[in-house]
Amino acid sequence: MLKDMLTNCFGFHPRDVEMFYFDDGSLEGPKRCTQGQRPPTLAHFKEELVKLLSSAATAEAVRFLYVDACGIGRPGHRLDEVQMDEGWVLAAGGGGLREDVVWHDWIADIIREVLSSSLF
Repeated sequence: MLKDMLTNCFGFHPRDVEMFYFDDGSLEGPKRCTQGQRPPTLAHFKEELVKLLSSAATAEAVRFLYVDACGIGRPGHRLDEVQMDEGWVLAAGGGGLREDVVWHDWIADIIREVLSSSLF
């Protein structure tokens, strides 16, 4: 599992590794989180990204975010204009039956906004 690799091989403290995933569910019914983790929803992603950025300090050597999600292009763009990672598909709610998208421009804007106010 990814968390084991980050803690056992790379030395991250378990409290510093946040994992959002469904570990139980079918493709047709609601999905569940049975190990105490939070579901991979857009709201949780945005909340945790802002928290991660807000807690950054100028002297820190490493701070990163890994997202394992499907990349998609923006609706309405011609195929030759589409960048496949313009957005990441996440769950819209806790059961994972609906999808929502976090767009790359929101991520860029929030990084600029939070880091410019807290580090500079």
